[in-house]
Amino acid sequence: MVIRILCITALLLSGVSHASAQRLPDNELLSVEVSKADKQWGQYMRVTIRYSGARALQDINLHQWRELAEIKIEDEYRDTDDLGRDIQVMKLRVYPRSVGSIHLPALR
Repeated sequence: MVIRILCITALLLSGVSHASAQRLPDNELLSVEVSKADKQWGQYMRVTIRYSGARALQDINLHQWRELAEIKIEDEYRDTDDLGRDIQVMKLRVYPRSVGSIHLPALR
């Protein structure tokens, strides 16, 4: 059985591999990248969330995602982007709870 995840970050995306960035108020930037969207049942998707801004990424609301998938935080760290701006990075393992296409709601 194949599971297909369609990831959403305030913009609806579809395809095999996803990367999306959203400009937020006050020069904040949130991006989400899904490593590969087609997986066999029981395999996880690796999702990387990057955020540049004044808020704490650890406060991101993953509640609606958790209803559709088991989520394990694999790593959290700070880095800098190509322009030298501070970014927060969170790497997740996402295990879908059902077979088929899963539409993850926008992050908040």
